[in-house]
Amino acid sequence: MRDCGACAVSRREEALAALKAAYVDLTPGQKLTYRLFQPQDASGVGRLFYQTYADSYPVDEPYVPELLVEANRTRQYYTIVGCDADGAIAGHACIYRSSP
Repeated sequence: MRDCGACAVSRREEALAALKAAYVDLTPGQKLTYRLFQPQDASGVGRLFYQTYADSYPVDEPYVPELLVEANRTRQYYTIVGCDADGAIAGHACIYRSSP
């Protein structure tokens, strides 16, 4: 049985591999529509973070869809997404609880 730290590393590695495979180019200058995050947006947010930071962003939530959904569900994160005309996530903003 793996310890919790090893499980988190594995989840992150699996998510990063999936995001690398799903890379898409974003067209600059598009008009975006902004709205509150919805669970189905999690993979698009992850893709955006991967395109911006590769694997160097120090927090797992943006990369691992289930963690991002849970952080928003429990109100640890309040996320806004920017969507292009096709509904692809092309922008992201978030406020989060960093101390009790």
